[in-house]
Amino acid sequence: MWKQIAILAMCATALVACRTTPEQPRQVRIHDIQGAEHISPLNGKAVKGVPGVVTAVADQGFWLQDPTADADPQTSEGIYVFTRHKPKVKAGDALLVAGTVSEHRPGGDANLTITEITKAQYRRAGVGQPPAAIQLAQPAAHIRADKPGNVEKSTKFDPKQNAMDYAETTEGMLVTGGPCTVVGAGRGKQLVVLPHAHTANRTERGGVLQTTENTNTARLHISDMRDTLPKADVGAELPEVTGVQHYSAGNYVIVPTKKLRPTPSNLARETASGNDSTLNIASFNLNNLDPHDSPAAFQTRAETIVNALKTPDIVVVEEVQDNSGPRDDKTVAANHTYEALIAAIASAGGPQYEFRQVNPRDNADGGEGGGNIRTGFLFRPDRVSFTDRPSERPATVVTSGDAIQLSASPGRIAPEDKAFEDSRKPLVGEFVFEGRTVFVTGVHFRARGADDPLYGRQQPPKMGSSEDREKQAALVNGFTQKILAADPQAAVVVVGDVNDSDHSPTAKQLGKGMIALSEQLPENDRYSFIYQGNGQLLDQAFISPAISAEYDIVHLNAEFSSQSSDHDPQLIKISL
Repeated sequence: MWKQIAILAMCATALVACRTTPEQPRQVRIHDIQGAEHISPLNGKAVKGVPGVVTAVADQGFWLQDPTADADPQTSEGIYVFTRHKPKVKAGDALLVAGTVSEHRPGGDANLTITEITKAQYRRAGVGQPPAAIQLAQPAAHIRADKPGNVEKSTKFDPKQNAMDYAETTEGMLVTGGPCTVVGAGRGKQLVVLPHAHTANRTERGGVLQTTENTNTARLHISDMRDTLPKADVGAELPEVTGVQHYSAGNYVIVPTKKLRPTPSNLARETASGNDSTLNIASFNLNNLDPHDSPAAFQTRAETIVNALKTPDIVVVEEVQDNSGPRDDKTVAANHTYEALIAAIASAGGPQYEFRQVNPRDNADGGEGGGNIRTGFLFRPDRVSFTDRPSERPATVVTSGDAIQLSASPGRIAPEDKAFEDSRKPLVGEFVFEGRTVFVTGVHFRARGADDPLYGRQQPPKMGSSEDREKQAALVNGFTQKILAADPQAAVVVVGDVNDSDHSPTAKQLGKGMIALSEQLPENDRYSFIYQGNGQLLDQAFISPAISAEYDIVHLNAEFSSQSSDHDPQLIKISL
């Protein structure tokens, strides 16, 4: 009896031991870990004896590449080894690495993952020679041409048809491309270049435009979080870019292993021409200006208004912060911000401006927390007059016989509508120029920060903010149409930061029954903002059919490493 119990106990103990014995590490090579897919077939598995040569070193790890490639071009031979602390290795070290295969998702759930070896242990296996960098080919025109869905769950991996899949085949490897032109100005940590072989959608000034059909997949994003990249303007030239292919902040990026020495661009900042016979209206995103910014910040913006825009009669300004800036202390007034800018304009040789605006509720209009950004009007009282009709209620269109006016001037359009929740409210005001009333609406629609990245795991990317902007545009256009229904000859201007392209449903909705001034410009000049190297026309202007205007985007910010704003201002010269 006792012998039987003992035997059963031994069997039970052996069974438990069998169940809890950890899986033995597998001896594999890097291409076995990477596989021909976005998620490693060995994700979560322990590996050992992974051979390779160090190609680059970061603060918390290093990149390892196997100099002996397999026969499959769809599997990468490089990988990032995460060590948590500064590793004691250098480029050229031959290593054998052990650890756990992991998929690290940097910067948000919408992004792709980086295949890594974590919990890493390594030993030297001599001194090797870093493999030659792979020459990057021209990728497919589409980021992902397959059926919609999560690419990490897709059973199809096609580097020839999908630019995203092609980039994955070199994740962690030494790559090289060039010669290249800078299309996204460098400011220390980021620089975007475009190989000369890519000739589509180019601007006359050296950049490249994003279109509905083409996101310019050949762009190379150069990233160095140590802030050591050279400053370079659009149009600067690089003979080559060599580094390790990595993924960060929604993009495949190249971490350079060679010092970049761009040939400087000869691009000049544009200036507008003045015209005293027209009503001149500009819009200018002030990029979170507040009284605690440096005197130089106010000076550069003032000089833009005075010297580049030639002191417009009206300036619709966006991203004006309150008197305490981003300090979240319940402050909503912004008079000190406006007054400091107006004083800087006068110091730069400009005329005396006045301002009009409506304070938002605290932390109700989006933007930087505590900053309470808003849209406002600067205007020259020597050239135009403002019809003051202050009211805390939303602006409406009031008619009496042939007369038409706003119930509130300045006033906000539909501020309580859900479409404008946590977003800037449109500001409308009545101006008089040479005896004629002009209705001006300044807009700054919902930002796109919460949208999926172009190179995210969901394809096509989900752009939820576009639906909100379309609703916002419909409300503004509805207000505009009420003015025009009462007086078809009314002078109406809608201008500002639309945060969407000129071919978007937002722009089409906002421009119903109006004239879209961007159509005056050549296609390759329609941009006011550059995001990740892609030129986009986020700032737009519309006028009513009864008036005519000349229009220009004044390129003086977006293409340059030194900026007074990340947006180019726009200028409208209206003939009444």
